[in-house]
Amino acid sequence: MKTGEEKASVERFGWDVPVILRNSEEEESNAKVSQKQMRQVKNPFSLEIKNLTVASAASGITLSLDCLEDCLLTCYWGCSIQRLHEALQKHAYCFRIKTPQAFEDAVYNDYLYHQQY
Repeated sequence: MKTGEEKASVERFGWDVPVILRNSEEEESNAKVSQKQMRQVKNPFSLEIKNLTVASAASGITLSLDCLEDCLLTCYWGCSIQRLHEALQKHAYCFRIKTPQAFEDAVYNDYLYHQQY
């Protein structure tokens, strides 16, 4: 048995009530868990279009990024909605998409442009 593991068994007594039995000779688990201050946010980052009055597809768009945490943000432009939906389904049910390359593979590189911030 590894250090810090607890041996316990679940037994049922009368009226189908579960009772957890634990060996009283075992020490309490002292495993340390790292803690991070949590903040409730709906969206940890934002993109702002600079010079909105002159921004256009023909002349270009300048973005400004703001993020609450250190991160790498990759934006994809002109992504096929069907491929994006398929990629999200893969992420949810098949395998986790953890890198920009994995996302690009999941959408079969079906996008016009991408930029990292």
